[in-house]
Amino acid sequence: MRIGVDLMGSDSPADVLLNAVIEAGQQLGSSVCLQIIASECLINQMHEMSHVCPNLVTEIAHEEILMDDSPLYAIRRKRGASLVMGIEQLASKKIDAFLSLGNTGALMGAATLSLKMLPSVERPALLACLPTLATPVAVLDIGANVTYKPHHLVQFAYMGIAYQQCTHNIAKPRIGLLNIGHEPQKGTADVQETYKALSTEKQNGTMDFIGNIEGREIFNGLVDVVVTDGFTGNILLKTAEGISGFALHKLQSSLSNLSLSEKDDVKATMQQHLDYSEYSGAILLGVDGIVVKCHGSSSKKAVINCILRTHDLVKNDLLGKLKNLIK
Repeated sequence: MRIGVDLMGSDSPADVLLNAVIEAGQQLGSSVCLQIIASECLINQMHEMSHVCPNLVTEIAHEEILMDDSPLYAIRRKRGASLVMGIEQLASKKIDAFLSLGNTGALMGAATLSLKMLPSVERPALLACLPTLATPVAVLDIGANVTYKPHHLVQFAYMGIAYQQCTHNIAKPRIGLLNIGHEPQKGTADVQETYKALSTEKQNGTMDFIGNIEGREIFNGLVDVVVTDGFTGNILLKTAEGISGFALHKLQSSLSNLSLSEKDDVKATMQQHLDYSEYSGAILLGVDGIVVKCHGSSSKKAVINCILRTHDLVKNDLLGKLKNLIK
């Protein structure tokens, strides 16, 4: 297996990225090759440490797409950028998956322009996971589509089903439609139409749609997939990340009466559930290829988890499951 990793265009320090890919490569072993695309400076540092992790292959990119670049302008003008190079390698089947820490809009633009859409899929969607009292819930879309039509959200539901079957072995994931109330008549006209369309899929026996779900219920583990539009989903994700960070900060300041070992135990448990690095990375679904977006300011732990997660998506044949479900 060969996984492409784009290390340019992020806000993470070079030493964090370098140590992360080396540790991820060591964990994955010799059967997985990490194709690292980065600046000449970072590649030179990797060459110096090649004896530590021999399953790293490097490629120099002479251009970089920055976070504040206009996505479409950048991918057309910067053909030698690491992000563009990686997507082209994925399109030509030189790598089995591609992960980037760079510009999200540019990554989605390059993927949709260079990769074929899966059969019957009109819009790609970004999927991210959030922690719950049970299995992590898959939320999509979290930013790829600000506007949508109801049948797009039905397709997103099937993408979420395939993901949960692939990653958590859930035979029939429960689907919830994010809304402002449980009643079918709640929400905008498009949300109401989506409710009807998902209800029809349930009647046909093709999915377990449980109905509308409110934002406060998501973390109770009532559903395995939350379907929403990209505008609402992105706000949900960023709000959840902010609340998690706030909760961890307040928790840390309230442990003063515990011993050091007790503090470490509590912090480790809470970080496992609340730290976004445990659930790092968003997956672009709907295109014919495994494309993963890692947070631009990711920690070492987040980058490692993102690489390992990408490996699992290929190993468990996420693309094959998507093609079987969406016809």
